[in-house]
Amino acid sequence: MATCFVIMPFGTYFDGYYADVIRPALTSTGIACVRADEIYGTGVIVEDIHKEIARADICLADVTGRNPNVSYELGMAHALRKPVLLLTQDIADVPFDYRHLRLISYDPKLFGWENDFRRRIVQTVIEALKNPTANLALRPTPTDEDAMRQHLANIFSATSYDLERTNQIYCDEQGHCRIKTFWKVKANSPIYHLCHNIVSDVPGRIEVHRVHDKLNARDLDYVVVEKGTAHLSYFFLFKQFKASGQKFEVETDVLVEGYIDLQRFLEKGETMMSTQAVALGIRYISKADWLYLPKTSRFAGVYAEYLSHPRPECVGSRIAAIETNDHYLVQMTYDAEEPYQQETAATLRLPRSAAV
Repeated sequence: MATCFVIMPFGTYFDGYYADVIRPALTSTGIACVRADEIYGTGVIVEDIHKEIARADICLADVTGRNPNVSYELGMAHALRKPVLLLTQDIADVPFDYRHLRLISYDPKLFGWENDFRRRIVQTVIEALKNPTANLALRPTPTDEDAMRQHLANIFSATSYDLERTNQIYCDEQGHCRIKTFWKVKANSPIYHLCHNIVSDVPGRIEVHRVHDKLNARDLDYVVVEKGTAHLSYFFLFKQFKASGQKFEVETDVLVEGYIDLQRFLEKGETMMSTQAVALGIRYISKADWLYLPKTSRFAGVYAEYLSHPRPECVGSRIAAIETNDHYLVQMTYDAEEPYQQETAATLRLPRSAAV
């Protein structure tokens, strides 16, 4: 779930339009929001505000009246390089340096202003989340961390390996998934780390719970190299290079909110499951996506159909779900006689009668 930190004055009518307009507008789209006076902690309030802004995906800031607390929190948001959308009743209250940012003006004296204001907030926040860097007051400057990430990427681009990969995707009633991936790898060149890319259908939390090197029976560190509201790319780092010709196994465990846009899936009756095209020297021996859906009436009869496959004769064929004690299991398996490099995809479908 995406989060929004709301920066605005307290008291008078501001409390009312936050509670009755801003918060309901955002929560109706699945975006959680919080304001400074809703933070209940035992520490210093400024530190709590800093933490909330740091973990937010986006900030809304009402600069009406040039309130000093608002200016302080707004400066903190910009220092943390958070995308910020400005609200104001008077354009003169917007500092000149901020006028390149997205701005929503409103007039609470107009009849029915709340409806238009609510619509514009929702539309603007959703658009900004798609391209958060467009609403930064301060542009990122290269850091030591950036250099480290680029160094890892350079090492990764020189690796070559054969891969067998199985995703076991456990989905709940909200479309959130726990993805346990089992990697069997044969190094064709010295390997220091592997890259894992996770993409979800809707914005939400993505957390890496565990990366485990089975060969040496120890957990591995990882480095996030790219993070958006609906995707995460990370390198997991081995304690030592894997030598050319060496075989090894790794397990990863990642939590993904909104991995499947469940509402759209139930309404349309279908959604796509795909794996991006393979680049560099990575060759697949086999891939499998085992999707576990809750065993409820809404998923009865679920099946998948291959859209692309390393074996052309498999394209168009159906995969019926297997019933377990608690789940409907759809096993999408991609393999070939020789290692391959291509995108693979299947459409997950519900019977027409089950789609809402």
